[in-house]
Amino acid sequence: MRDTEGNIYLGSNLHNVILERYRRYCDNLTVLLRRSEKIYSPSEAQTTAFRLDENLARAVDMPDLYRPRKNMLSLKVRKEITDRIAEEIRKADKVIVRLSGNFYTDTAIRLCREYGRTYLVEAVQFEYEFKYYYSRLTRILAPYAEAKAKKIISQAPYVVYVTKSEMQKRYPSSGRTLGCSDVCIPSLDPLAPQKYLALALLKSEGITNVEYHLAGGGSPGKLTKLAAALNVRDQVRFYGAVPHEEMPDWYDHLDVYIHPSFTETLGRSVIEAMSRALPAACAGVGGMLEYADRDIMFRPGNVREIADVMKRLLEPETRKRESVISFDIAHDFTKEKLDPVRDKFYLEFANA
Repeated sequence: MRDTEGNIYLGSNLHNVILERYRRYCDNLTVLLRRSEKIYSPSEAQTTAFRLDENLARAVDMPDLYRPRKNMLSLKVRKEITDRIAEEIRKADKVIVRLSGNFYTDTAIRLCREYGRTYLVEAVQFEYEFKYYYSRLTRILAPYAEAKAKKIISQAPYVVYVTKSEMQKRYPSSGRTLGCSDVCIPSLDPLAPQKYLALALLKSEGITNVEYHLAGGGSPGKLTKLAAALNVRDQVRFYGAVPHEEMPDWYDHLDVYIHPSFTETLGRSVIEAMSRALPAACAGVGGMLEYADRDIMFRPGNVREIADVMKRLLEPETRKRESVISFDIAHDFTKEKLDPVRDKFYLEFANA
């Protein structure tokens, strides 16, 4: 999206921290983005997305094939997208495709093969679940999307999985592969557990009000209406998009982190919360099965189990135990540990 001052904004899945990482592997970086026809005010844009640092990358925007829906049937729009992708791939030495099973990524991979460009696929989501739970319209496409993802990844010369093994089981590849989280935790604050325990102490002394704090892009309108209908609106706080560098402070204002998703590849925010020594309860899906504490997991969509876990986490001793578990797990996801492994693989790809 763009604002009235011409600034470009990114979604939560591609932000400046990731672009900084890519920039280490190349002289010039170009990112291809879908264009929103709506122009936002700077203040409105900043509540839903993150401003692109144009010193890191040159941005090329393309029409949105999916909004409005009539674009999906437009051959003119499809041609414009294809021509734009083709132009940039012809100029590129190497191509990174963040796979999300859509017309853009499919076209990019096809053209990489056509023009003989070496490409790397980042496997960042389980395609069947993503399509199935996204909407009723995409649900019918889930089996097709799953089969297509398996074929694309199996043929890719380089693949980076964000899981240790869960995605690899589902989407094996004959190319060079790496299993490495895309989480970026600069360092662990050794005082984080103490910060948490101070909050727990206040709770144990009778301050037992429970609030739900929600950060992230998108419109909170639907959730606001739901909270009002359930008579809990005064216990819910919406923050909008919080800049990545401000998230540690945001987590530090919480007592417990709950992640009730239907599908998840890795659960980046869960790991970020763990790095702040927060007890982190999540649904038992995807890559979260690899690292999260199963003792406080719940089945996706099971409200009764979520409520029971929350009740258990009201107990100071349970929170204390889970805080220690979280902080211990987070050590496996620090920048110091992951960057050398990731850099070695991406530099191999860049120099191939």
